[in-house]
Formats: sequence, structure tokens, C-alpha cells
Amino acid sequence: NRDSLGAEDRDFSSSVGLPTDLLQAQESHNILASGSQELSDRIILRGHGAYSRREGSGFNTGFSPTFFAEFTTEQYGISAGADIKLWEDWLLDLSGGYHKVDEFRDVTGAFVQQAETDSELWSVDGKVDGSVVRLSGGDVKLAAGVSYRGESFLTSNNPLAGTVTRQAERNALGVFAEAFIPIVGADNRAPGVERLELTLAGRYEDYSDFGDTLNPKVGLLWSPFDGLNFRGTFSTSFNPPNLGDSGSKTSQTFAIFVPDPASVTGTSLVILDNRTDLLQLSPEESTAWTAGFDSQWGVGPGSLDMSLTWFDISYTDRIGSPGSFFGFLNDPAVFADVIITNPDPAVTAAIIASAAQFFDVSGGGFMMPGDEDFILDGRLRNLAVDDTSGLDINLSYSVDGDDIGQFDLGLNSTYLFKQNKQITENAPVFDVVNTVFNPVALRLRGNLSWSRNGVTATTYVNYIDSYVDDRNLAGTGDVPVDSWTTVDLNLSYDTEERTGNSWLDNTKFSFSVLNLFNEDPPSISTLSPFSPTGFDATNASPLGRFVSFQITKAW
Repeated sequence: NRDSLGAEDRDFSSSVGLPTDLLQAQESHNILASGSQELSDRIILRGHGAYSRREGSGFNTGFSPTFFAEFTTEQYGISAGADIKLWEDWLLDLSGGYHKVDEFRDVTGAFVQQAETDSELWSVDGKVDGSVVRLSGGDVKLAAGVSYRGESFLTSNNPLAGTVTRQAERNALGVFAEAFIPIVGADNRAPGVERLELTLAGRYEDYSDFGDTLNPKVGLLWSPFDGLNFRGTFSTSFNPPNLGDSGSKTSQTFAIFVPDPASVTGTSLVILDNRTDLLQLSPEESTAWTAGFDSQWGVGPGSLDMSLTWFDISYTDRIGSPGSFFGFLNDPAVFADVIITNPDPAVTAAIIASAAQFFDVSGGGFMMPGDEDFILDGRLRNLAVDDTSGLDINLSYSVDGDDIGQFDLGLNSTYLFKQNKQITENAPVFDVVNTVFNPVALRLRGNLSWSRNGVTATTYVNYIDSYVDDRNLAGTGDVPVDSWTTVDLNLSYDTEERTGNSWLDNTKFSFSVLNLFNEDPPSISTLSPFSPTGFDATNASPLGRFVSFQITKAW
């Protein structure tokens, strides 16, 4: 049960339009049951069931008239399966499941809406795996399987009238196989080649609405000597649009104040829509490359582990909204083909007349055709370019001090080189890294831990690097956004079998504090309706210090 967190409760957001909730009030109930039964030494049956109900509510004002939203979400699911030992090390895994989510949302105030959403998913899967042949480097292992699933999605913005605003169904058949081939292993290793392993995989899928696709994956691992591994992978993927996006049947249009590429302080009409009869969405496809190494060395009294991974993920037809790149509105070329400057009032009037909803968040009265400086087509579309590359670097050092306990020191880091976007083929490519509401280039998480006789104390330090607010609000240009450093603390005690009491043995007590020093997120300007809360929700949280206590008992 969680109360709402109002903007007035945080210094960085106390000046925004009130009432506004940074976090909605929420009450949730969850129940889970899971079990298995061994019928014989060759067959194990398993089952799983879950149910949850969540209710929430909150105010939203910001730069718009006040509205109040309430929602209720119910979801439940069941699944069953069997693990069957066939022969030698060959196993057969059979499973099936059904899941359903129902949501009702009621919005009152300046923005009135009711919406009811129902989605269902059922699936059946089968997989076999085991060894097929022995090479000089070891056993070649194979896994193969088939899956079939059905999905449905339906939304009504007028449940009493039965008006359907989004509806779609999809069936998908998948067939996959993966082979692990140890070319060099313990039995045939040679100087400079301790291990050499090849992984080959492929997945074929046939969608009822978007056709078929075949996607491979290739992985290679080479160890020149014990303690050092070099690795690399190549893979492709295929992802059709969400059912809620591909099945949209209505349009939504809003009038909002945003920076104008011509005057910096203009008014815009933004079209938000994903109707497939207006703008057909295509599946997303991607190509991913990774390369890196893992190493383990004895250094001084302890062991040093290092891991480095370079990655590059390039999407074709990545689904996104041009409206999510408002920070680049001062460069109108970025929005080639999706922005109209000085539009004809008749065009604006036609858009408003055809819209399912027209909402003016400009702060005073409904905007009239002719008042706007430009029209931005923010409908979901397949972007021309979406390419991300970066490095993951992980370090850990462990020392077992016997009588004084074990010490562990670690650092996990991610550095993004780029996240290039291009909205249309006629627009320039732009990099969103280190800009507001987009990924920050450098993130670090360090930890120092001590453990002895079931007691563990760990401190984490989290760092998000500084970046810029590039929205050029009121002609301010790029505004620096400060870095953000927070500290987390975790203390735990595991009784294991020390107490001699069956109720206390194998019990773990954990106490944790997130954001120990209650550090506020970096402030950003609230001059735009896209940041009415005064912080960047993509890179920070308004929650503040969060304390939790947990008891886990095992029998």
C-alpha cells in the first residue's frame, strides 16, 4: 500500500503546477503458487499459478488543466509442464500456459476518458537437448524445439457503448535449434589454444500478420591459456509491432506549447496517432555484434576478475515517435517530412475535426486554427536509423581473510559511444546520448562488501554522469544537468544451521537502504510540458531514501 508522492513534497518539483503526483498512490495484492511432483526417476511434473490486483490514482497538472486518473489492473496466469528423461543425457521439456490482463482506467477533470483493456496470451512449447557426438574437444550438444502462441488485444475508450479503439490478434509458430561445438578442449588443448568453442543457433518464426523470418546467431570463444577467454557473437532479430500499436483504430490530437524551431517560443499542434490505416507499421529488425574478454588472475592475496564487452546494435525500422525527440526541435532539419511550419489554418481545422480527442494544454482556452506556428506529426512510425554502441566493463576483487572474513570490491560500468537516430530518410542522423530524456554516456556502480559467519555488509555507490538539457527553452541554449551520485546500503544475516532451532535455522534477515543520503535528482527546467515534474525521469528517480526489511525462511 503506497501513498502518492506529490510534487510539493520534493524541493526540485515544488514549483510546478499543483496538484501533480510524481508517483501515484497504489495498492497491490499478489499471490503465487508453484510446485512440482516427481512421478519417477525419469518424469517430473511442474505447475505454476499467479494472481495480482493493483489499484492506483493520481493528479496531473504540470502545464495543463488538472485531471485525475484512477486505474485497476488484474492479471492472472497458469502454466504446467513436464521434464522427461529420454535416454543417456537427452531431456524433453514440455510446457504450456495461459495469461490474461484486464485494466480499467477512469480519467476525470479537464481530460475526461474511460478505457478498458483486455489482453490474452496462450502458448505451448516443446524442447529436447542432449549430446549428439563426441569430438576430440568434447561432446557436441544440441537443443531443438518448437513453440506456438496466440495473442489478442482489445481496448475500448467507451466501455458502456462497446466502442472498440484498438483490436488485434496474432498467432506465431517458432522453430529453433542451437548447437554447442567444442573444437578444442581439455583432451586436445595445445599451446596458445586452451579452449576453442563454437555456438551456432537459428530461429524460424511465422507470424499470422507479418509473415515469416529466419534469424541466426553465431558465437565463438577462444582461450589462449587458463584464466583468459576471448569471445564474440553475431545475431539478428525480428520483432513485430505491439498488438496495441498495430491494432489502433482511432486518432488522438493535442495542442501543446513546445519550442518552435523558428521562434523558440511558438505554439504547436502535435498529432499523436498510430492508426494502421493511416501509417502502416513494419516489424523491427536488428543486427547485433559483441566482442570482449573475461579474465581471472591471482593478484596479491586475492583474485581479480575482469570482463569487457563491446556491443553494437543496429535496428532497421525501429518503431518510435518523433514526438519523443522534442529536445531537437531547434534543428528543424531533424524533423524532415514530419513537421509543417506556418500551416494553413484549414489544415489545422481538419486535423482537429477528425481527431478522436482534442486537448489544449497551453494553459488557457482551446487553441484556434491559425494560432499554431507548426504542426508536428508525432504518430508512431518506423524510424530510418537506430544504432547504439558502447562498452560494458566489470571488475571485481575478492580476498578471503579467514579469521577476519571475506572482502569483495567491485565496479560495473557502461559507456555509450553513440545512440544515433534518424526519423526519416530525408532527415539528418543525430546522436541522443547525453541529452535530456535520453541515455547518459557514463554509468558506474561500485560495491564494497564484507562477510563472515553469515553476516554480510555491502555498500553500493551509483554514479550517473552529467549531460545537457538541449531543449533551448526560452532561448537558453544547452543547459548543463548535474551528475547524480547515490549510496545504497545492505546488511544481512543468514542463520544457516547455527542456532540449533528448526524455526530459526536457514533464515535470512535483510535490511537495505536505497539512496542512503536522500540525494535529490538533478533539476531541469519546467518551462516545457514534457518535464512538468522538474527532473529527468529517464535518468533519475524522485523516490528519495527508501528503507526495506525482509525475512526469508527456507525449510
